[in-house]
Amino acid sequence: MPRVKIPLEPYRDQITSWRHEGFTRKEILEKLKNEENFSISMGLLCRHLLDWKVRVTCPRYVGDDELALQNRIVHYWQHNFADKGIAAELKKDGFEISVLTVGRRRREMGLLKRRERIGGKKHPPKAEMTGSSAADVDDEARPTASGDDEEAIVYDYD
Repeated sequence: MPRVKIPLEPYRDQITSWRHEGFTRKEILEKLKNEENFSISMGLLCRHLLDWKVRVTCPRYVGDDELALQNRIVHYWQHNFADKGIAAELKKDGFEISVLTVGRRRREMGLLKRRERIGGKKHPPKAEMTGSSAADVDDEARPTASGDDEEAIVYDYD
């Protein structure tokens, strides 16, 4: 027996307005069940929302919550918390956010760790440290006088 096709076009305006008002997909399904007296699956609802060019996922934090989240990430970053620690503290503060999302948001705000600033490498490879171009590799290279009259180049990594 073929499936019965449920036309959602008559409800398109109502469903899209609920979505733009911030209702979750589960809430929309409940509203359709209670107010319109029919039930559909989550997959069908998502498929129609995509066809109608309605954003399926909604931003988790909007307005003041977004600003509060950013301020807390900055605060914990300035106190030398790692992403894992920031995520744990944010969860204590009531924000549901993963470690990966903390890292992504931190980088978007320009809060970079040292190795992120220099291309993901902690130190340049030793092969790059030879020859006359060694000073070009490390800005903190400084010549120091040795016991001889020659100059030795010392690289300060930390």
